[in-house]
Amino acid sequence: MAKHIINRYVNLSFDEINEPINMKRKAEKKLREIENLKKRTNHTPEEHAKLAREKEWLDILNPPPTTPHLSTEPVKHTNKQRKKEKERDAKKKRAEELRKQKEAREQKEQEQREKYQREYQAHQEELRRARREQEEQREKEREDIRRKEEEANRKRAAALGNKYMNDPLAIELYTTFNSPLAIHLYTEYGEVKTKKENRIAFHRLSLKYHPDKTGGTTTEHQKIIGFIRDYLEEALH
Repeated sequence: MAKHIINRYVNLSFDEINEPINMKRKAEKKLREIENLKKRTNHTPEEHAKLAREKEWLDILNPPPTTPHLSTEPVKHTNKQRKKEKERDAKKKRAEELRKQKEAREQKEQEQREKYQREYQAHQEELRRARREQEEQREKEREDIRRKEEEANRKRAAALGNKYMNDPLAIELYTTFNSPLAIHLYTEYGEVKTKKENRIAFHRLSLKYHPDKTGGTTTEHQKIIGFIRDYLEEALH
């Protein structure tokens, strides 16, 4: 069954439709008629149609508040606002540039610090290497000295024999002249206990090894004999 459609304009006259200026007055009239119809219980279809339009006439008499229309068009900016926005954009751009400059400067400083740190560590490592080499060189030199001293002691022990190992004069002779001849002449010089015996021993060996008697080949002998005499002269009382 098709639904009955109510035409709200069916009861309006041509004049009512074309005179919107009198709509409030007409709404008041229609509402009075509706109030009278409400007092009755039986209504014709036309009266039902009038009752159905009560809300419409109430809205005409007391229209609901209208909300302002929200435009989607952009608000036109004044010159002052555009200037402020331009200044704000310039400040933002300048702040961004300063931030990037700061980051670049900090990055450069960090790289410089890392470079200095690497150079410092390399320098310290070079110093440690140089110190190790110096210490190794000194240790090698000390080892060479010990080895030479041991070798010299062995040679001296072989040259002096057990008799003169602890004799200061024999050791001094060997150190000074570094020759077995010095020990030989010291042995030939003999043991002396007084300064007189020292002079006698010196005179005896001087005559024996005088260049006139040996053909001028005993210069070393004379030096060694003189060294023995001088040493004993100071040592004897």
